[in-house]
Amino acid sequence: MNFTYHECETVSHLDCRWYITPTGIYPSITTILGATVSAEKQAALDNWKAALGPEADKISREAADKGTAVHTLAERLLLNQPLKLEEFDQPAVDAFNSVKLVIKKIKPISLEKAIYSPTLKLAGRFDCLGTFENKLYLIDYKTSRRIKTENDIHDYKIQLKFYADAHNERYGTEIKNGLIIMASAGFPLIFKINLDDKALRTELEDREKQFWVNFLAKYPTEVN
Repeated sequence: MNFTYHECETVSHLDCRWYITPTGIYPSITTILGATVSAEKQAALDNWKAALGPEADKISREAADKGTAVHTLAERLLLNQPLKLEEFDQPAVDAFNSVKLVIKKIKPISLEKAIYSPTLKLAGRFDCLGTFENKLYLIDYKTSRRIKTENDIHDYKIQLKFYADAHNERYGTEIKNGLIIMASAGFPLIFKINLDDKALRTELEDREKQFWVNFLAKYPTEVN
């Protein structure tokens, strides 16, 4: 399978990340999900930040840097490039090493590609499309400071659902399986997701609509 992807430019504007695609300027899927978290989750996050104070920002930055490092190392591994581990700090290397053997089982088709949906008017960038255990998967790498369960990854499922549906829409594929590979507190976690779940599509559409309701209420002079 070979696909020709359009490399979309991204811009940050009004607290959102936007993709400039051939069919329009669309918010990113991560922007949509971040802006429409449940009140319960938002309260928990606010309480965490209040309890830790400035340390919360430091932890968030370190987590983002670790996630970027794991993505970079995973891509190098799948492309058979030198890993150059000396470029990264030890926590990032440890996180990558915890999932390295799982990632080595992937046969990549496409890596780190922008994808967009004219139907949903959303865009994003997926980590990997490839085969794993002889099945086609859309694959996402994640890191976490704690062990996570199925209940903790709901938004990740919706994110993968978008990538799959956008790819199917644009390229006529039939991607029905999602895979989350998570370096979680030094342990590899694997979550296999049924992307044929219609409830995920319904929630994706609902949250996209809610994003625009909230966005236009905050920025009423902004138009498409």
